[in-house]
Amino acid sequence: MAGIAQRFVENAGPLLIASRSLLITLTMTVDPTRPNNVRAYYWNGKGHLRALMPALRYMDRSLGRSLTAFEGAGRMLLDDLLQRWPVNACPPAIGIVTDGSGVAFSRDHPSPMHADWLTMHLGGRRKTIDLLPCSPDGYWARLIAPIKSQGIH
Repeated sequence: MAGIAQRFVENAGPLLIASRSLLITLTMTVDPTRPNNVRAYYWNGKGHLRALMPALRYMDRSLGRSLTAFEGAGRMLLDDLLQRWPVNACPPAIGIVTDGSGVAFSRDHPSPMHADWLTMHLGGRRKTIDLLPCSPDGYWARLIAPIKSQGIH
C-alpha cells in the first residue's frame, strides 16, 4: 500500500500547485446500485471544501496525466480501506487527504465531505491514521498539531 500512497502523493503535488491548495481530498461515495464514484476536492485556506476541477482551469497534458494517476492511485487506496468495513456497515462516503507529503485517513470520520470534517481534526481533536506519514513541517502536520493553551504571565 505504501507504493500506491507514494504515487498518490507524487501526483497530488502538481494539482496542489495548480489549484493553489493547501490540502486535497479524494472522496469516494459508496452506492451499491452504482459503481463507486470518486471526486477530488481542495481546501485553500480561504473557506470551505471546493471541487478541484474548476480550479484546474489551465490543465495541460502533464497536469491531466497527474490528475488521472492521482485518481487511480487514490481509488486503489480507498478500495483497500473500504474492504475493512462489513458490507452492511459501510459509510456513505470515504476519503483520504494529502498536503503533497503524505496521506491521512480518519477512521472515526471517514468522509472529508462532511461540513465539519476539517474543523473536527484541527489541533488534533480527532485523530487520523497516516497511510503515508506527512512531513512534520507540511500543512497537514501544522493543522493537526495540538493547540497549546495560552498561559498567563
